Amino acid sequence: MRWRGAVTGVREQLNELASTVVQQAQEADDLVRQAAGKMKAKVFDPVSRLFDVGAFTAAVQGMEQDDDDAVADAREAALREVRRLRRVMDSDNRVRMLALSNPFGVEVPFVELSNALSDIELNVTRAT
Repeated sequence: MRWRGAVTGVREQLNELASTVVQQAQEADDLVRQAAGKMKAKVFDPVSRLFDVGAFTAAVQGMEQDDDDAVADAREAALREVRRLRRVMDSDNRVRMLALSNPFGVEVPFVELSNALSDIELNVTRAT
């Protein structure tokens, strides 16, 4: 599923960016090293946890049921999750900051997450 790959890619790049920041901070003074550690704990790690690889697993399983009501509920749950994640991506300042280019040369592929959400929304909307 494209969503799983996108989440995995974002998490890997966030880990790489955090490691790069912490590593480069080791060459600086104590205040910079402390700031890098705090940034990892307060920015990189929480943003990584915002996106769950299995966020749509229950909805997919629900949409595979023979019960029309269960399918409708699962479709709505998937669409709610898409809307929630879009709000997070649009409004969370940490995500917005990390989506910008950085001087460390590590790009975080939030565009892939956005594209995966669009695909999920389209497929769920089409499914009847």
